[in-house]
Amino acid sequence: MFFIIRSLLGTMPFLFFLYTPLIFIFSLIVPRKKNQWIFSAWEGEYYRGNSKYLFKYLKNDKEIKSVWLTKNKKLYKKMLSEGHSVVYAFSLQGFYRSLTSKLIFISHGFNDIIPILSMGATVISLSHFNYPIKKTSYEDVYNKLSLLKKIKIKFISPYNLIKPEYEIVVSKKTKESTIFLNSKDKNEKKRIKFLGHPKTDYLLSIKNKSKSILLKKFTNKITKNLLDSKIILFLPTWRKKKQFNLFGFDFNDSKINNFLIKNNLYLIINYHPFDVIKHNDPTDNRIITLSAENDQVTNLLFAADIMITDYSSVYSDYLLIDRPMIFAKFDHEDYIDERELQIDYNSLPGEIINDWNQLRNVLSNIILNNNDLFSVSRKKWREEIYDGNNDGKSCERITTFAKKLLF
Repeated sequence: MFFIIRSLLGTMPFLFFLYTPLIFIFSLIVPRKKNQWIFSAWEGEYYRGNSKYLFKYLKNDKEIKSVWLTKNKKLYKKMLSEGHSVVYAFSLQGFYRSLTSKLIFISHGFNDIIPILSMGATVISLSHFNYPIKKTSYEDVYNKLSLLKKIKIKFISPYNLIKPEYEIVVSKKTKESTIFLNSKDKNEKKRIKFLGHPKTDYLLSIKNKSKSILLKKFTNKITKNLLDSKIILFLPTWRKKKQFNLFGFDFNDSKINNFLIKNNLYLIINYHPFDVIKHNDPTDNRIITLSAENDQVTNLLFAADIMITDYSSVYSDYLLIDRPMIFAKFDHEDYIDERELQIDYNSLPGEIINDWNQLRNVLSNIILNNNDLFSVSRKKWREEIYDGNNDGKSCERITTFAKKLLF
């Protein structure tokens, strides 16, 4: 039964115009409870990110009844067994909570929840990045599409362009780093609130933890030798272009491994969840490939002595611990054809490399010569991006803002 309901509500757009008016009116007129708040993220599939950390922060708040909503049945059962207040979106309890909660927090868009059941609620986007290298506004991308493509999107994904009442960003510096903002509409910027991110509070709480604690869940890949070595973490970005190969660009397995062994280094490459791992680890290899997700990625990040990325926004998280960063400009021209950047790549606060040979040279300079050329630049970027909202009180600010809205 619920499978049929789920299909009608989310996966059969051709029925959209049949059921929308009735449910829309019902969603608007049902009384909503101001002290009941829903949290969801990543299209309802994951328990992670800013929504997760604010949800955890409010666990002991006696004024608010916080509920996590998921579309993932396995995740629902797991969270339920762990004692979380959680509902399965496509159940009677999920419908009831969706229809009676006054405040809803999302991370990616209205498809995190059941959109049509949220019409009478106040929806706040917490986002899933701080200050990305690439442009993130879905509306800006949509506005550049042909009329035919716009019609197709409105028919197949009718909720993609619905905007939340508010979007929370880290600071004024990051005010245009949102999913739903039309950057040309000045009035829209009133929706943007500079309150900091819940994930920043979590990152600061683990900032000083040891490598052994941060990496204890990686027992199948992490050895004692690695814990006694310096860790280089490479976080490549997902690409639409299937033929992209990270191990092109003058990569030589033996040269890289010999360099790592000689200097007591390990290189961990953590792929985006959408990517297939393309490099097998020989037994004696100093290159470890993973596809960790959620908090495991965060733990890897804060255990690393040096971080490498190409276009991932996690560099702005790594600024919080003030360690060297390297930016891999391997396929720059192809990538900017795929995604428009909002930051001048050459201004980023770290060494920029074009191939694997340059990586060895840069690592030698940083590690062997202890030559960190970007410490001042990192500090400037950190101060501008966070603008004081890296004080561990972002959850507190967001909660205060939300309660003032309702009460």
